[in-house]
Amino acid sequence: MRPLDRHHAILIGHCVFGWMPTQLTVVGDSIDAAAQILCDAETRPKGVTAAKIRTLARTFQTSKGNSVVAAAKILHFIAPSLYPIWDKHVARQWGASPNGKKAGDEYVKFSKALRAAIELPDGGEACTIMRDHLSRAGFVGEITDLRAAELIIFQGPR
Repeated sequence: MRPLDRHHAILIGHCVFGWMPTQLTVVGDSIDAAAQILCDAETRPKGVTAAKIRTLARTFQTSKGNSVVAAAKILHFIAPSLYPIWDKHVARQWGASPNGKKAGDEYVKFSKALRAAIELPDGGEACTIMRDHLSRAGFVGEITDLRAAELIIFQGPR
């Protein structure tokens, strides 16, 4: 699917949402800009700004309109080791709304916070411990540091 053009961006959006109960609408007048953002996002997580998230949200809409949730899911699909999941559950735990005017800013803050946590002296070790626990429990899939950090954060204190 390289290079990522408008056709492939539309296909990716529908692949990500094809199995979900939410219907996706792709807004054609911003698909070229969205395709470029997605192409850049594969290798440069720090380059995805809140403004670019808003462009993706405007391009990939759900029945409720502009969707930062859709934008984040598509970014996660393209580069799961660089972009965390963002949905109503994650947003609620983060203390934010999953969509709306400030959701793009909140998603960027959340993404940066997770990457910073992984870079802490014990961050990588914590991710390894989480992967080991999951492996012993029978999980056989690959878990990136980013996904392990998400799981650590949202499992809460015991």
